[in-house]
Amino acid sequence: MLNTDGAESDQTATELLLYIDDARPVTARDFARLLNAMASDYRKMMSHDLVISRVQEGSILTYFTEPRNFADAADNLLEFGKNIASLLAEVMVGNITGNFVGSGREIGSRTVHDVIKLADFSRCTVELHLCRGNSDETLLTVTHADAKRAMKAIRASRKRKPNTSKPVVESDYRGVLRDAASRSDQASRGIIVLLGQILKKNGLKDLIAQLADEIAAEGYGDAAKLLRGA
Repeated sequence: MLNTDGAESDQTATELLLYIDDARPVTARDFARLLNAMASDYRKMMSHDLVISRVQEGSILTYFTEPRNFADAADNLLEFGKNIASLLAEVMVGNITGNFVGSGREIGSRTVHDVIKLADFSRCTVELHLCRGNSDETLLTVTHADAKRAMKAIRASRKRKPNTSKPVVESDYRGVLRDAASRSDQASRGIIVLLGQILKKNGLKDLIAQLADEIAAEGYGDAAKLLRGA
């Protein structure tokens, strides 16, 4: 869980925060690969550079902004973070189409892949936050368990033939749904909506209602509403 006690911050600045709660050491190579992926995807997506504004000791906290005070910098940082969270949500429910890691891949998939790979290999939790002065919005959270499940989905997507008419529904969708329902970040909300859409496309409306009732009974009413409205 993110803890920035003692961090010095600009009360007016908007920054994107990459937080890595490392259970074992993160290699410089893997960390650099992720930073390079973020910089490359940000440039392609927003047509601006992403620069490191400050780094905090302890768990790895790296803050990013744009090099100049663009009027739309805050919106760009938020849009980038939400786009990455949306791509991650698709991977988490096994909805992977096209070439995810090779040439011709979707913009942002390199960042998502390297976040997943780092969280899996280093057994850590990776989070992305939008920080506006004293406010903090969690855009995505990837635990080691999430990363293992996501890597399994990515490997499976490389083996199967492309099929854009019927996305794959993972066998452990109940576990994915409960895990997403227990959180409140952007990526988890996206996972719930995407899972609902996939079930609906496969003609499983009764199952949607059943799952929604189950998680509502467990105290996740907001998640149940998202699933029903997908």
